[in-house]
Amino acid sequence: MHYSFEQLEQTLQIDLNKLDEVRVEHVQLFYAVSKGYRHALDCRDSIKKEQKEIYGEQYFKAKEIVETEHGKSTEAMIKAQLDIIPECIESNDLLLKAESDLNSWIALKEAYEQRSFALSSLVELYLSGYFGTLSAEVVNPKSIDTRINDKLSKLEQLRRSRATNKV
Repeated sequence: MHYSFEQLEQTLQIDLNKLDEVRVEHVQLFYAVSKGYRHALDCRDSIKKEQKEIYGEQYFKAKEIVETEHGKSTEAMIKAQLDIIPECIESNDLLLKAESDLNSWIALKEAYEQRSFALSSLVELYLSGYFGTLSAEVVNPKSIDTRINDKLSKLEQLRRSRATNKV
């Protein structure tokens, strides 16, 4: 299945109520992120190569323009001339866009790596029974209030007993 960048971003959050499904899907999602990252890297590298070719083709044209206008040329003057040639401007814009896309994929890949660690820890906690009481509290909010009130009563009793022991 093909996932868009936005879909992969949206699936970063882990639903504790669907931990089994999330665990199974994670491998497929991580693979999709890795493929997207690899594709963005290949695109960037291809554009970089194309940019070098364009600059190579335009170099002598830029050198000729500089020498015509100034009599002699320096590398800095030629570079400045290259920076205003439309083909070079377009290749710079394409490279900046490709770099931006690649950086987004890098960030998403790093987020999925962190998701892997979080998911692994959550599965361990689930297997150890850590979420056993949590799910009951979520289902029955009245029991939460009762338990809180019980704990507050016990705390008040402790305070009173400490106060009478001090006197």
